[in-house]
Amino acid sequence: MIHRMGTLVLMMIVGLCSTAVAERPDPDRVAVVNGESISIQEVEKAAEGAMKSIELRRTQFEIELERDRKVALDDALEGIVRDRLLAAEAKKHKVSVEELIALEVDSIVPQPADDVVVQFYNENKPRLEGSLADNASAIRDYLSSENVVYDRWYTQALRVSSDGSGKHHEFYWDLPNTSRVIRVDLPADYGNINPPNPALTWGDAPWSPSNEIMNGIMRGIQIYSTPLSVSDILSESNTPLSTAPGTSNIWYLNLNPTPSDISDKSGQGHNPQWVGSERPRLWSGQ
Repeated sequence: MIHRMGTLVLMMIVGLCSTAVAERPDPDRVAVVNGESISIQEVEKAAEGAMKSIELRRTQFEIELERDRKVALDDALEGIVRDRLLAAEAKKHKVSVEELIALEVDSIVPQPADDVVVQFYNENKPRLEGSLADNASAIRDYLSSENVVYDRWYTQALRVSSDGSGKHHEFYWDLPNTSRVIRVDLPADYGNINPPNPALTWGDAPWSPSNEIMNGIMRGIQIYSTPLSVSDILSESNTPLSTAPGTSNIWYLNLNPTPSDISDKSGQGHNPQWVGSERPRLWSGQ
């Protein structure tokens, strides 16, 4: 009886050991096809070309990322230095930064000579009220080169806000000179009924499509969902998304719109569409 029990125990131990060996996984085997194992080493060898390409792209991406990081830091440093220099200069002259910029731009704008002002006054005297002294400033402003001219880029911004006193519009037509602005205030109840198809329209009149088309070139459009401060507008016009309000309230962005690509680059998904079949030509100047 003792001998049989010893044999029985021995057989059970062997059986357990055999089962344990059969269930141990092969760490190098990733697949089995028709009973043949495929090892991880075989897969890695077959993927050598693709992996080298991925590694090359990773290296290139890291180089571009480091370059973009350096550019961003350089731009930020340049902006901080510029803002502090402007703030110090404005404080010295006891004006705001916006007023200082306007003064600097105005100082380089050629003004019409006195004899030109006198000639204009004499030629238009029947239509003017008051003396030459009364009209000289307005005439000088009218004759100055502040008028929009051809073959020159203009950075422009429309700032719209609404409060209890009404709806306010500020059109800065020659930034960074913030003194060149057209302001229009309207009653609070103006425009409270939406049109059938509300839309922001560029280069054409929404009430008469294809009949009032802009003759000019647009090379960058930025839309924000909140009225930025004038200082933020100046910063954003120089470097988009360089301010906290601009970054958090960007609604549409395309700094290089083309006839084939006017999509939104801000990540907000506000992609516009062309109206009608006409398309502008691709501009290729400077």
